[in-house]
Amino acid sequence: MVQIIRRRYILGFILATIMLIAGLFLWVNLVNAQVTYTLTVNAASDGTGGAGDCELRDAIIAINTGTNVDGCTFAGVPDIDGTAPDDDFVINFDTSIVGPLGPAPTITLTSPLPAITSTVVLNGNAAGGTNVTVQGPGGGTGFNFTTVGDPATTPNAAGSSIDNFTITGFERAIQVNDIPNVSIGTTTRNEIISNGRGIVLLGDDTDNTTIQNNFIGVDDSNTILANLVDGIFVGDTVTNTTISNNTISSNGRHGIFAQNVDGLTIQNNIIGLPSTLTLVNRGNAGSGVFVNIGQNVNISNNTVGYNGGFGVFVNAAPDTTIDSNNIGSLANVTDNVGNGNAGVYVSNSNGTSITNSFINFNGGQGVAVVGSQGVDINVQSIFGNGSIGIDMDANGVSGIGGTFSNGGLNYMNLLAASTDGANIQFNGTFTAPAGNYELVVFYNDTGQCDPSGFGEGQNRIGTVGITPGTVSLNIGAGGANVGDFLSVYTRQIGVADPAASEFSRCIEITDSNLEALFLPTGALTINQGQTIFLDNISTGLIDNVEWTVTGPTGTFTVNTYDFLQNFTVPGTYTISLEVFSGANSDVSDLNLILTVLAPTAIPPTPIPPTPVPVTPVPATDVPPVDTSTPTLTVIASSTSTSTTVPTNTAIPTNTALPTNTLIPTSTRTDVPTRTPIPTSTTVPTSTTAPTNTAVPTSTLVPTDTETAIPTITTTPDVDVTKTSDGDDEMNLSIVNVGESPVSNVVIQELLRENVEFRSVLADGVTCVEVGGLVSCQIGDLDAGDVATLDFSLQTNGADPASGQTSVIVDGSPIEIVDEPFISKVGNPPIAEPGSQIVYTIRVINPTDETAIGVTVTDEMPEVIQILSGSATAGTVTIAGQDVTLKLAELGPGERVTLTLITRVRDDEIFEQIINVACLNSSSNASPRCAQMAFLAVGELPLTGQVSWAMRMMRWAGVLTLVSIMFAGIFTLQRRLKKPRE
Repeated sequence: MVQIIRRRYILGFILATIMLIAGLFLWVNLVNAQVTYTLTVNAASDGTGGAGDCELRDAIIAINTGTNVDGCTFAGVPDIDGTAPDDDFVINFDTSIVGPLGPAPTITLTSPLPAITSTVVLNGNAAGGTNVTVQGPGGGTGFNFTTVGDPATTPNAAGSSIDNFTITGFERAIQVNDIPNVSIGTTTRNEIISNGRGIVLLGDDTDNTTIQNNFIGVDDSNTILANLVDGIFVGDTVTNTTISNNTISSNGRHGIFAQNVDGLTIQNNIIGLPSTLTLVNRGNAGSGVFVNIGQNVNISNNTVGYNGGFGVFVNAAPDTTIDSNNIGSLANVTDNVGNGNAGVYVSNSNGTSITNSFINFNGGQGVAVVGSQGVDINVQSIFGNGSIGIDMDANGVSGIGGTFSNGGLNYMNLLAASTDGANIQFNGTFTAPAGNYELVVFYNDTGQCDPSGFGEGQNRIGTVGITPGTVSLNIGAGGANVGDFLSVYTRQIGVADPAASEFSRCIEITDSNLEALFLPTGALTINQGQTIFLDNISTGLIDNVEWTVTGPTGTFTVNTYDFLQNFTVPGTYTISLEVFSGANSDVSDLNLILTVLAPTAIPPTPIPPTPVPVTPVPATDVPPVDTSTPTLTVIASSTSTSTTVPTNTAIPTNTALPTNTLIPTSTRTDVPTRTPIPTSTTVPTSTTAPTNTAVPTSTLVPTDTETAIPTITTTPDVDVTKTSDGDDEMNLSIVNVGESPVSNVVIQELLRENVEFRSVLADGVTCVEVGGLVSCQIGDLDAGDVATLDFSLQTNGADPASGQTSVIVDGSPIEIVDEPFISKVGNPPIAEPGSQIVYTIRVINPTDETAIGVTVTDEMPEVIQILSGSATAGTVTIAGQDVTLKLAELGPGERVTLTLITRVRDDEIFEQIINVACLNSSSNASPRCAQMAFLAVGELPLTGQVSWAMRMMRWAGVLTLVSIMFAGIFTLQRRLKKPRE
């Protein structure tokens, strides 16, 4: 009994303890529960509302401060703490001004809205009616979600969302700055139209932003209402951004511009087209997606078309994933919505993968790979592009055995292909190191082969494994017929970062029956020294070819696929063809009977004696010529043609494409390997100076070490603005934006086709037009001077300002600078050990738009000791040898100077001091860099120190002077003592 009582007490104690703990848990959560406060905007005015009116501006002030403002009251909650991080707010709009039956209000602001520093849900359509329109004052920021301090400890707008607004008339419609977890559009959407920039994300602490279901640059009826710059800008070390299910079209620069990001997902967006995916051009003026410096980037399931630049551009963003996109065509593959430049351009981005995508009809290459390795390409279609389908180093066909991007992986050298209707057999040679490879196999419709002779991929058949060597392969026909063209490219597989090759030469698919055929046949007569071309149109899987030529000098054979031969010996020749397929062969039934005629004798042309020129002797004075001997000399001897190619020896060539057309062109062998274009590695111009001279260079050489896009090669001093009326008038304004005069300025305008020159109106300027190139001599321009040229042109619907403008200053061409840049100089011009050097870096914005997120980085070499750094604006950070300048904004025409005080270490041995400073900003398509180089002067003594030789020379001079002085005194003394005569 006692034991039972004890057990009951124990169980009761346990239950009581559990209930106490549960009660404490509930009490703690109730005390610390997140509280949501709701305000309702009931007036569409701004600053003019009466008593009881809650305006949007007042509602934002109220949630920021946690206090009632005018008609915006927190009814029934008298003691709130609006600054507590765990309090949330909702701003709705009254159904009297927003609702299914109500009007669509427009709130016209007289000044930008206050920044939002508390968590808020902004809903411009709570009643399910039409979006609220917020009309900006023509500048500033519309909705700015930010913080007033450290987001971890102070109130901020983290976790906010904004839906159902039409936002227009701001420099930035929506900005998220240094806070996480903001949603712009959810299941409903915003219209972000007619602003400077659409959405801007900035700041290290901006994390997990979601942008979805918005119309950016067009409204929901797909009317063009462009934002003047980028639709979306993500930069300044923003992390983990998701951009999905938006229509981003018609913007003035890039649809999406991301710079210096970590974790960016761009998926299921329509970029450059209407939301209905109809064939209506709504392209962004720049690229669809432009990523410059990033990691963990994923671009998938987007439709990107009609954009003026690249479809997708990726620079310095390794391991980017580009998957399942339609770039340049719609999903049906046949609808052409091509972008103006390459479909995909990958620069300095190792490990990038381009998979499952349709990349068609773009103005440049399908895919261009520059300065990148391990780029995998495994696409569904890549066809109809303005250049070759896959281009390593963006310089045309690279050939076999060259050194080029993506590991120099060779394509297969296709020799022949045939089909029996069910399968395609093809063969060729493949040169590569031992490893695992596969071919991605396509067929193109009859007559559809790239003009270069190297194919693209219209219809994917599939993949087949391949090993290095001479190979014969079989694959299902996949819809291909006789007369279609086969093309393949190679993939390396089974490695961490597989690479891909360019496309092979495309070849016609023939009937599987082995038959030797060529054109022309029958009889043909040519003159001595002419070349003939015979087109091999044989069918079957051909693995060897032998042309037999029998003539006056005997018999010889030629083993190229097509026949191209020069005949220098007169006579009659019979040419036949035999083709081989394994152990089988076939000889042509129809041959060519070729007659080579000897030239008719003609009198020689009188040749004046040399070296003294004389008048040629008239023809009547020429002695008679022995007409029995031809006067034309045969270039090759009669025996040379019979041994030009050893009999039965195959010449390894790239089989020419059978076209059934007699075109005496080149042998159509493989395009010679091109030497890769050197990257823009900076070479100091002072390397010709002697190493030990005391005159180091300080030549400014801006370069671009991060991207293959060309950059300026001289200090930019001249800016050119070009405008037109879209009809027949064009204006050029030339401004010297430098700090010193420029001489001999020449403007050259290469007019677009269908644009004709009429005249130029300009004071004291002479212009000359030759073949569509207009050259205008501007002359000299002092700092700040402006010259204006008014062109009158005749057009045929083309924009008169669509031509190419070049600027030449004092004989040197320079690029027109349309984005912020830097210059860098060092003083004094002597880099002696122990001496002090002052580096001056100028940051200049020559444009008429504000650049945001400006960052200048400069990594000093170890020989330089950094003493201090300062700037006229922004924040300077020095960490070891790294110097960083950050500017939130750089206004139009604004300049900022960064000054670094440094010392050359006297305990280091060096030959040269080189360092490069680079600039990135929202306005820069790629980094702008400037270099400073000094030569060493280690052989010179330190400042104030005199060498032993100089010391000896000085003492010798002193002794000489003292000797002369004593000699003079002695002579004078003797003369004074000498008695007068």
